[in-house]
Amino acid sequence: MNARVQIYGWLLLGFMLMGSAVHAQSSKREKYNLQFNKIYPAQAINDDVDQFYAALRAGHPDLYRYATKQQLDSLIANLKLQAGTITTRQFYNELSHIAAAIGCGHLVLDYPKKLGRYFKKMVYYPPLYLEVHDSVVLVIKSYLDSTMAEQAVVTAINGVAIDSILSSFNHYNTRDGYNTAANDWLLENGWFNDFYTRFWPDSSTYTYGLEQLTDTGWVLKEITLPGFDYKTMKLPHAKRHKPEPQLKLHYIEGTRTAILTLKTFDPRAIRSGKQQFNKFITQSFWKIAQLRPEQLIIDIRGNEGGNSFYPEVLIGLLSTEPYHLYRNMEIRYRSMRGKAQLLKVKNRKSYKRLEKHGIPSKNGNLSMSLFTDKLLGSHPLAYAGNVYVMVDGGTYSAASELACYLKQHVEAIVVGTETGGTCDPITAGLYGDVELANTGIVVHIPLIAFDKDIQKPRVPGRGLLPDILQDIRPTDTITDPELEQLLDLIEGQQVD
Repeated sequence: MNARVQIYGWLLLGFMLMGSAVHAQSSKREKYNLQFNKIYPAQAINDDVDQFYAALRAGHPDLYRYATKQQLDSLIANLKLQAGTITTRQFYNELSHIAAAIGCGHLVLDYPKKLGRYFKKMVYYPPLYLEVHDSVVLVIKSYLDSTMAEQAVVTAINGVAIDSILSSFNHYNTRDGYNTAANDWLLENGWFNDFYTRFWPDSSTYTYGLEQLTDTGWVLKEITLPGFDYKTMKLPHAKRHKPEPQLKLHYIEGTRTAILTLKTFDPRAIRSGKQQFNKFITQSFWKIAQLRPEQLIIDIRGNEGGNSFYPEVLIGLLSTEPYHLYRNMEIRYRSMRGKAQLLKVKNRKSYKRLEKHGIPSKNGNLSMSLFTDKLLGSHPLAYAGNVYVMVDGGTYSAASELACYLKQHVEAIVVGTETGGTCDPITAGLYGDVELANTGIVVHIPLIAFDKDIQKPRVPGRGLLPDILQDIRPTDTITDPELEQLLDLIEGQQVD
């Protein structure tokens, strides 16, 4: 065979294979999008709604704290009226709205497993990296290295006003109580596109309405950019970085101030940084006892929680008086047993251990008096100086509990913005899962209600509010202006 003909033959075959690969990828996307847009028969949707509500009643120990039974019944009835007319995505969104109304931030929904894989492998990701500040959606950068959208404010995406999109995020995202601080913090820190692709259809192209700052002032414009392939977008983040310590103690020489930074209470993340929480805290307070700083700053900004009992370790080294960690702690009991069990309980062994120590109550819960009757005492190394706790909307779950305890038992000065988690009882810990029979949507239901022994300050349904309000953006020269401002404030008080 002629060499040139052979080369042309291989090139032709290559183009054919490339074309078939692109076609196969396109076909897969179409298949998944058809599933997102599938309309199920009315009976199938009604059955899934009934299964969803029955699982909540069976597993959630504090279901009606923020929404009454009548209100939830009404939301369920309204959703059933849409049966036979709504798509998989719309059904997922409406279930998410009901979950948001319950006011339990640990109640989470997932798309069916096959559609979940779509997000990881095939979704067309919005090409502009956006952040939300003071309800304004700002273009921070483009994943396509385009300068077309620099210094711009987004007014619409694919013909939908940005206010409507933001409203949908608040409508569908679960939260603690009525508090949106955690979701606001996520939107300020790069989660806009993740929320968008979860609740809105992704697209091969994205048309943005923009208000852009030019040399002559603000101008209105519209640009269309290709959707960014999710796998391609993830490539720059695929490099493995050496895990960093999540817990740090820093003593500022000459200021008599120590800073205890706790980035997470997630045991796995802490272990990845080659640390052990209890050991680190004990060693840190030995150092604090030796250095005897006048001020201790505990920085838990962006700490989204983890182990619910880590706050106990810390408060024991800060409180000079005995205290209770929880006023009450309950798990579901009666409806979690028998052959007709609706939920698949994760970590069944832990659940059974809790059952052994529980006292049945009339509401179908088990009360864990073993934990709530425990009176915790102060430690010989207990720190008696001034305590400041730095918080923000990313201070969530166990970290927000710690902030509430520090205010209650240590009279700490709270600095920053409203915490993402509330000082109200929360439901977390162990989880029960239910996969809806027809749509395949998965619901993760927390099973343990923790009622913190907190009397003050507590605004029902809201996060812990700061004594000193801070909301300062980093600059090119100052990476942590909030900490700098707090240190200046402390120094000024010492001078006075």
